[in-house]
Amino acid sequence: MVTYILQGLSDWWLINVLGKTPSSTTPLAFMYGSGGGAGGVNSGGPAAGGGGGGGAGEVVVYGYDIVSGTVNAVGGNGAHCYGSYAGGGGGGGGGLVFILYGAMATQVSASVAGGVGSTGCGGGAGFTGANGTAYIAG
Repeated sequence: MVTYILQGLSDWWLINVLGKTPSSTTPLAFMYGSGGGAGGVNSGGPAAGGGGGGGAGEVVVYGYDIVSGTVNAVGGNGAHCYGSYAGGGGGGGGGLVFILYGAMATQVSASVAGGVGSTGCGGGAGFTGANGTAYIAG
């Protein structure tokens, strides 16, 4: 994945900065998060389960001289339920973060935690979303 990202970045730089036309190019990766789940409705009464939180997307950072910073790709939190005997929504999964640098002055970090599940209304709580992955390399 890192090789693919670097090829796409270098081809973009050749085309948009230097004005060159390579014989073949690797496109930039477009990566998105996922939508959250819908809340369920209890047909036996006025209760609705909470919807699930959306999954975080992917973040790609490339910089030669990085001073410091934090990249957040945290999953969305689950929605709270409505009424009794309804379950809470689960949290969305954390995202993918790629930070590629040439030199770093201080500290760069990434937060890829899963979203928090909501407490239930007597019908069970939603689970916390799975953590994502961060790849930081010089």
